[in-house]
Amino acid sequence: MKKTIMRLIIVAAGMFIASLLHADDGNLAVHIDQIIDRNFPVLEVFVSVTTKDQEPILQLVEGNFSAFIDGKEMKSKINIEQFVYAKNMGVSFYLLIDNGGVMYGEPMDFQKQAAKMLLEDIEEHPQDTISLYTYTDEAVQIFENETYSDKLFDSIDEIENTFSPPKLYDSVANVVRKINPEVAKKRKIIIITSNGRDDGSQYTQEQVFEMIDKLNIPVYTIGFRVMGNENLNLLESLSNHTGGAYIFARRQSLIPNNMKTIIEQVRNGYILKFSVNEITGADDYHQLKIAVTHKEGDASFYKNFFAKKTPFPYTLVIIVILLVVIIAVALAVIGILFFTQRYRIEIGTIARCKQCKRRIKKEWVEECPFCKYLDSSKKKEPA
Repeated sequence: MKKTIMRLIIVAAGMFIASLLHADDGNLAVHIDQIIDRNFPVLEVFVSVTTKDQEPILQLVEGNFSAFIDGKEMKSKINIEQFVYAKNMGVSFYLLIDNGGVMYGEPMDFQKQAAKMLLEDIEEHPQDTISLYTYTDEAVQIFENETYSDKLFDSIDEIENTFSPPKLYDSVANVVRKINPEVAKKRKIIIITSNGRDDGSQYTQEQVFEMIDKLNIPVYTIGFRVMGNENLNLLESLSNHTGGAYIFARRQSLIPNNMKTIIEQVRNGYILKFSVNEITGADDYHQLKIAVTHKEGDASFYKNFFAKKTPFPYTLVIIVILLVVIIAVALAVIGILFFTQRYRIEIGTIARCKQCKRRIKKEWVEECPFCKYLDSSKKKEPA
């Protein structure tokens, strides 16, 4: 119990420090979306690099990136690939839109347009899935884990406003609990469109952060004003803490454009793969820093991850042993068959004709059926 509490304290402290140390010079921004450590000590890291105007920076190379674990620079080669060109890589999108009473009219319409824009993008990526939820006092599923389908547009159009108090933290917690933590092969993104109000959630910010940290999922947020009593800092803190991006829509009509910006950042991010053999401490928390140097400026981002010790592959060992046994038995059988075939002349019921040398039954020794009908000119002299 004490060990668990200490780990939680370390995570909270590390993420607090990360928010303080998220460094950039104003011209460049780096975000660590996700850290996939299932093949530890090899890490697979999704990274977004953008300008101050949220435009993705393309065609970065290995030399632009540096990786640090617990403050120590990693010397291993960083393999880099732009996500848009990665094969067999899909994204699971989880979209929450605010359908409270204050969203009636244009705020709701523009959020629906943004949802449709995301859906249109997924049409071009058949490996992607999308889940859509509305929220006020809780997250309500509209559809879940769907690939592209025209019918989903109708589901978006049918969304109506409700008049329950908005509980953003509770709704985010509802969605996070639905995400399968074992689905590690797909990239996962949470996107929220909201004015940031939270009216009496049972979950605290710290509890929601802890839930998201365990899944290691970035939260992208689009904030906009409706009545002037918004809490947009809540959205910004969600994004900054998790490695996503916060975008403020100066006008509600810009919400769809902001969704397009998020899509471009996700699609044009990078996959970094590198080994961290230099560090010790599997089954423990570590802090990863990714630094980028570019003509636009320098920037870095910090994110904690839990390095799982690779379990001993007992199943694989058993399979190998079984294969060895099967191969040994097969070789033994082949050897026995060969031995029997080779020597059964002496130990079995087969002999050879002294003239034609063909194999015959022992009782045929006196009169070989082959020699009986063989031309005398072709008969061989007895050895």
